[in-house]
Amino acid sequence: MVYAGTCGYGIFKSSNAGQSWTAVNPGLPAGVVVWDLVVDPAHPSIVYAGTGTGIFKSTDAGRNWKAVGSTFSNVRIYSLAVNPLDGAILYAGTNGRGVIKSVDGGLNWSELNSTGGATVQHVAIDPTNPNTVYAAAQGGEVLKTTDAGQHWTAANTGLPRAFFKPWHITVDPSNPRNLYLGTYGYGLFQSKNAGATWVEADSGIQSMGIIAISEDPFDANVVFAGTAALGVFKSLNGGATWTSAGTGYAGAGLIRALAIAAASPTHKLYTADLNDGIFVSFDAGESWSRADWPRSWRGPNIPNALAFHPSDPEVVYAAAFGSGVFRSLDGGQGWKAMNTGLDSLNIDALAIDPANPETVFAAGGQAIYRSNDAGQTWTGISTRFRVRALALSSDRSGAWYAGGAGMFKSIDGGHTWTAIDSGFPSPVLIRSLAVDPTRSEIVYAGTEGSGMYKTADGGKSWHLIGVAGQTRP
Repeated sequence: MVYAGTCGYGIFKSSNAGQSWTAVNPGLPAGVVVWDLVVDPAHPSIVYAGTGTGIFKSTDAGRNWKAVGSTFSNVRIYSLAVNPLDGAILYAGTNGRGVIKSVDGGLNWSELNSTGGATVQHVAIDPTNPNTVYAAAQGGEVLKTTDAGQHWTAANTGLPRAFFKPWHITVDPSNPRNLYLGTYGYGLFQSKNAGATWVEADSGIQSMGIIAISEDPFDANVVFAGTAALGVFKSLNGGATWTSAGTGYAGAGLIRALAIAAASPTHKLYTADLNDGIFVSFDAGESWSRADWPRSWRGPNIPNALAFHPSDPEVVYAAAFGSGVFRSLDGGQGWKAMNTGLDSLNIDALAIDPANPETVFAAGGQAIYRSNDAGQTWTGISTRFRVRALALSSDRSGAWYAGGAGMFKSIDGGHTWTAIDSGFPSPVLIRSLAVDPTRSEIVYAGTEGSGMYKTADGGKSWHLIGVAGQTRP
């Protein structure tokens, strides 16, 4: 029996090794985001789901679900682990509440104070000694307890510290002193002494968070990539090799968006930096300077998407998460909010129709919004999945590409979507997309933590092209 949790589609179940799947969602909220699933090893009909809105339990192999642990019903649950010797004992990694524990089959949960406040991405139990539990905390620590959660200590020797994000920890069932730790942007580490020390174990594994990409509209071989912490990279050979393009770049955060002004003779290039706002380059990334942006974007409302008018380099659209869509008619000197008709101001992606620049698209929540009047008004098209990246082809195919927790394509204006994720790892989070302006079957996809991918056949197959250079900042 196999269970699969999705982003917005609930839980699916397969009884034939994945050949076919059936939705098993009775009792789950509509559009639920499932972060983790775990089966009680002694009672396989008991299944737990960690979601964006707390913990759910099924006692009939997924046919019905019930919310448990009401104290944490509004807490995002990233990871769950069941004591292999006593299925009534569970641990959960949470967003901002550390590790929580249940001793009554998930009905009630308590916060383990020594991990309180941490965002714990993953928890793992020693299968031979369930009092030993490990937690991968996004604050940059691996935590360990040997007394069932009463006390926790750091187990970080040998791990990098700056910008470090432990993501997934695994205990070798045949040798519980042997641990593996997957990280965001730092590759794979191994401990052979139960977490006392760690060493790199990822020779040949390419790992970097690629959050934004953009292709030069004048030269299909020139591609730019914005990273999670290393600034901007540039390829002159269609992604085969990369060099840093960050001279003078003063931003220190995660680059959420890249955009090139297609009509600009100086190859004007913009970035939206998660912490430091918008930067501009007038020489194809050779040097950078800070651009101004609305004061309301500072703080939590940082620009995270950009789109340029294809023939007028002075017209640029920007989205600030929490503040909606803005438009500038003077190359970014002044901005005006353009939010009439938007149901959500949490906009993740922007795109402009290459054939009709008055038509602009904004992705927010589980919808794509369309404006036929350059952003003055918007109407929504439901997607039933969160769109983190959006790109449109410029040819007669009318293909739309949408990325998020998977890769999708529409050829009917966004009304129906088909998954096109052959070649991507699973799971994957796609953060940025770019379509070759002269050969629309060529598309680039930037992922969070899994590198950059390219298709040359309109999405039928994808292959990793990565970003060369230092992978551990």
